[in-house]
Amino acid sequence: MIRCLVAGVALGMASAGCTERSPGDAEGSAPSPVGVERRVPAAASASPAAAPWYVGSWSGSYDSTLHRMALPPRQGGIPEWAADDGKEGAGKGALAIHVDAEGVAHGTGEGALGPQGLSGAADSDLMALTVRPADAGGFGGTLVAHRDGPRLVGTLTVSTGDSRLARVAALVMARAP
Repeated sequence: MIRCLVAGVALGMASAGCTERSPGDAEGSAPSPVGVERRVPAAASASPAAAPWYVGSWSGSYDSTLHRMALPPRQGGIPEWAADDGKEGAGKGALAIHVDAEGVAHGTGEGALGPQGLSGAADSDLMALTVRPADAGGFGGTLVAHRDGPRLVGTLTVSTGDSRLARVAALVMARAP
């Protein structure tokens, strides 16, 4: 069988006589041009796969509070944890996330924890993102949420860059309009 290198369209290949028969071709059917796949009529083709559940924009809010870590200094704890009054970085904020069809997630956060950039991924029934502070001294950490029906439910766990202040927040997100 002779193979032709094709740089043009199927019409050019067919007129050059470069064809081959596929194993599933019925006897007596016309051969297909090499390199051109057979198309199934639209009515007979399967419907396109639905987009994964996570594709699109999500928005939600949090209300951060003190994340008390009870670890004695002799085991790695720092005195500032015991002295933290929980006021700085405590309070309400909002998050907005967009997830593409490959599960790549990007977003932003604002509010009591300061401005933040979010990046991560979604797959199966889980979304996990890294939270990075936009300003020096801001809060960064992780956001982990699972699908709960039409919404995302999870936890935002963050600290300052020196880990002297730690905050945690329950998180609920819904599809953004």
